Amino acid sequence: MPVDSGFVYINGEFIDSQRATVSVLDRGVLFNDGVFEDIRIIAGRPFRLEDQLIRLKQYARATGLEFPLQLKELQRVIVELVERNGIHDGGARVLVTRGPMESRSSHALDGALIDGERKSNGSSHALLPSSLIAFALEIGQFPIALPREPIDVGVYVPDRRAFPETGPVNIKSLRQTSTIVALIDVAEEGYAEALQVDASQHVLGAIYHTVFVVRSTALIVVAREVCSLGDTFRNVLLELADHMGLARVDEVPTLEDLIVSNECFLSGFATPVVPVGSVKGRQIGDGQPGPITKALMAEMDQVFRNVASAS
Repeated sequence: MPVDSGFVYINGEFIDSQRATVSVLDRGVLFNDGVFEDIRIIAGRPFRLEDQLIRLKQYARATGLEFPLQLKELQRVIVELVERNGIHDGGARVLVTRGPMESRSSHALDGALIDGERKSNGSSHALLPSSLIAFALEIGQFPIALPREPIDVGVYVPDRRAFPETGPVNIKSLRQTSTIVALIDVAEEGYAEALQVDASQHVLGAIYHTVFVVRSTALIVVAREVCSLGDTFRNVLLELADHMGLARVDEVPTLEDLIVSNECFLSGFATPVVPVGSVKGRQIGDGQPGPITKALMAEMDQVFRNVASAS
């Protein structure tokens, strides 16, 4: 399905995507003031839909956004959106913005300020209405769909001075400028993805993926407080690792720790397990998926088959 065909959902209506519009005064357009969540579609079914929407609601609450629908109602919206668009293997993105600015105020945060006033003085003011936008696409139309074969990744040091607006790392915010610039920079170096490291060479994650490292028989997971991608497949992999009896350690490894590890793989929205063969040409292990990576790939394939058979 072309990106510009099918249906989108905007504030209570399913609309032909070629006719769909969003106000130019919407805070999401003007100030990137909003949050989002991506929902994986497997065999025509939203995967762990309730968990994803609960997380979206938590993002909204953390940023002072009114959540526009009850969770059950929003679940029905997403299911219908997927059906209307005939998505088999793909994803849906749901966005909540702070809504259009009202004519009485030009302040980007007037809704948040009103809520703050209500909390502080007990007045009857409520949050201004949020905007809810959702669309669904086949997986190849989503960024980034990496292969299942071993890849060579780059190294990227985020410039927090250039992009101080990034915000809390555990919230999927619409403020994605730093991510886009990072992807452009690493693409110019010939990489589809890169490890993000801080000034002391600690790995904070990848630009668009969660990073896993295998040391002996232990699975090292980049600590949640520095990882901006709390995606569902990360959680599924942790469940599978527990089921396999793997020891699990949450830490922030250094780049050198990662390169000398036994195995390394990424997990993302489009591809749940992506083996990392090397970092800027420096080979990890023998450069091929190790036994734990291959076992987790097989287990994840079984998860997909189970979802498909239940459809």
